[in-house]
Amino acid sequence: MGEAVLSAVIQVIFERPYSQVLEEYSRLLRDAIDGQIRELRSLLSTIQLVLKDTEDQQVVAVAYDADDLLDE
Repeated sequence: MGEAVLSAVIQVIFERPYSQVLEEYSRLLRDAIDGQIRELRSLLSTIQLVLKDTEDQQVVAVAYDADDLLDE
């Protein structure tokens, strides 16, 4: 009987801090992942702008080439 009570007390003592540590670790991991997602979204936006600008430049270049061909 005494061993069962002692075992239950020890279990409660160790579970609470472990649970709190696990919750804190989960929060920190979630925050880190959220930060990485924000950085990746920003990078993706930058890449999309660069690609759009490159596409626009290519369209202009093709238009000039077509104009040059028509002038010949």
